[in-house]
Amino acid sequence: MSIVVRHFHPLDVLRMKPSHFGQPDCCLTLEDGRRLFDLGGAISVLDNGRILLIGGIVNIWPGRSEVWSVLGIGSEKQMLSLTRVARKTLNLSFVKRLESYCLSGFSQGERWLKILGFQHEATLRKYYPNGSDAELYVRIGE
Repeated sequence: MSIVVRHFHPLDVLRMKPSHFGQPDCCLTLEDGRRLFDLGGAISVLDNGRILLIGGIVNIWPGRSEVWSVLGIGSEKQMLSLTRVARKTLNLSFVKRLESYCLSGFSQGERWLKILGFQHEATLRKYYPNGSDAELYVRIGE
């Protein structure tokens, strides 16, 4: 195992194979990669050169940020390492309110958010492009 964390590059969306479990209709384009890169603060997590996760923290306004991530195929085998990376990254954020979203009914995703210190706040109806509902989770800081 050789976990590496590095800055996200737009081409990473084409180099990874997204896990579709819990991420409905996840199909990222180079345009998506550029948009995510432009938002700033994104990372890629690799295991022996294979991208397991891309994610980041986007500032909405001072005191409020949104956390996003896309897991790659095979990432479930490295969830302990990914959780450590996510915790370190989140702990570097000194934001009062961090928000994250999860597909309704995706118990593994909701469990991971809880492990990372998020609490369920609301259900967002018809949130995703395909009409699926999302669960809003928040992590409130000092």
